[in-house]
Amino acid sequence: MDATSCSPISPLCRWIAAGVAGAVLMALLSVQPAPAATPELPKASAWNGKYPFDQKPGFYANATLKQAATALIGATRYKEVMLGWSVAAPIVTDGDALLAWGCKPHDCGDNHQSTLIDAGKVAICILQGGTATWYSEGLAKPVTSRITGDASTACQFETVSQARQSLAAARR
Repeated sequence: MDATSCSPISPLCRWIAAGVAGAVLMALLSVQPAPAATPELPKASAWNGKYPFDQKPGFYANATLKQAATALIGATRYKEVMLGWSVAAPIVTDGDALLAWGCKPHDCGDNHQSTLIDAGKVAICILQGGTATWYSEGLAKPVTSRITGDASTACQFETVSQARQSLAAARR
């Protein structure tokens, strides 16, 4: 008996059909969806020299950065500082590391922040109300410094290196 002469009521044909259907079903069930792309932090090469709001979605809308920053400073502070302080400087880079700076409109000297992404880690320095605070994945708790005198550059860095040095000092 060949497949072309198989009668639908024949036990052998039903057995073959069930086997083919079972094999097709097993093949369909074993197909795994492609793994979802792992969200990444913003890349230095994509942001060098650009303002945080130059691209859509903006720098601070990056899901991985938002998750890391929210874990460090909380959702309310993230919304107030990272999204609400809309004055910014161009992002600077050093290799794969990048540094973004922003401040509160009409009050930059006393209210500004820097976001450092270095070696896959996020660190944020916030100056607010005369107090500079570093939040970092490598710190057990935020490191706060009361600023006396001119605080206008407490968390304002021109280079990634300056931000790294300030963060290293905070870790000591």
